[in-house]
Amino acid sequence: MKIRKWAGLPAVLVVCGALSLLTGCAKKNLLSPKIQLITSYTPGDAALAEIEGALYTINPQAQLSDLLSGVDSADLHQTSYLLDQAAVNFPGGVIFMVAIDAKGAAAHPSVLVRTKLKKYYVAPDDGVLSFVVAREGLDRAWVLDKPELYRANAGPTTFQSIDVIAPIAARLTTAAANPEELGTLTKTIETFPVNLPHSAGQTVGGEVVYIDSEGTLVTNIPPNFAPWLKEGNLLKFTLGKQTFNAPLVDSLTDIKVGHYAAVYSPEGRLQILVNKGSAARVFNAVVGDTFIIHP
Repeated sequence: MKIRKWAGLPAVLVVCGALSLLTGCAKKNLLSPKIQLITSYTPGDAALAEIEGALYTINPQAQLSDLLSGVDSADLHQTSYLLDQAAVNFPGGVIFMVAIDAKGAAAHPSVLVRTKLKKYYVAPDDGVLSFVVAREGLDRAWVLDKPELYRANAGPTTFQSIDVIAPIAARLTTAAANPEELGTLTKTIETFPVNLPHSAGQTVGGEVVYIDSEGTLVTNIPPNFAPWLKEGNLLKFTLGKQTFNAPLVDSLTDIKVGHYAAVYSPEGRLQILVNKGSAARVFNAVVGDTFIIHP
């Protein structure tokens, strides 16, 4: 089929541009208008209200969902893990705004990251996206270095969440959103090593990646990583200098108080726990500890 050109442009494009309001040919923003907020602030904090104000000043139609609040701004590893777990079930096109003003945050620029799953993250470039990038892969990233796109009258500040991150996240929700115009393309972002589980013969090696408030050890072992990692099997763990047995169960119903067990979390991570107790205290474990499992 031949397409006639007018002034160097295909006629179909000219028609589309002229009749966009009638035909719907105009470019549409395919990103979600709802921004998922991950923040160290909690409801009632004045800074959170300022973040919302900076967001709605740019786009009054934007929507903000408090996905995860009150995270520990001083624990980068924990925050990175929680962000990854919170984002895992969201589809492509979702925008995540990481509003965490940790001490020394001004030393790090802010970035916009698009992962290979087509999710967008506006965050400090301090390693907080390490777990996300390890799982989803890095597609493109932009350093947010255009002051004209920041909050109006923003000066040097440690509150990047208010002056930089919120305005850029808001701009992503507008009809004219173009990530290429929001910052300068960069090939790398700041990350820390995220260790993956490994297997050798009849052993599986893993790492404690998070410890919850009850002392449960959350590991990096996914379901079906080894054929013998099945519910009902008794597992032998070596954690540091300690060796112990724990059944892999689907619930703690049949586990006596004070006894050990392994169970998969709703997010699909193998957990080591003590019924009515703290596994972290019993095994003197900390995030980053490695272990070995035998059938």
